[in-house]
Amino acid sequence: SPAIVLLLIFTVWPIFNTVRMAFLVNYSGLKAASGAHFEFGIGNFLKVIEYKRFLQCLKNTCLLCVLTVPISTLLALLIAVALKVMVIS
Repeated sequence: SPAIVLLLIFTVWPIFNTVRMAFLVNYSGLKAASGAHFEFGIGNFLKVIEYKRFLQCLKNTCLLCVLTVPISTLLALLIAVALKVMVIS
């Protein structure tokens, strides 16, 4: 039960809140505390897609992910194997 609560607080809620804030028009954290009225829309997404260098940014992000994920996974595996070998000997 405590694990589920922690999972909800630190994993599910941030994902839900990020998606919610992405659809808010003129989001301000200070107004959120005062109970102000918010409007929802897809304007933020349209603004990003209409950005003139959007495709270049998307390409750079994909390239970064394709390069960093395998490299960091390989490094983590090598470090784990090295530590295991040191503990055994």
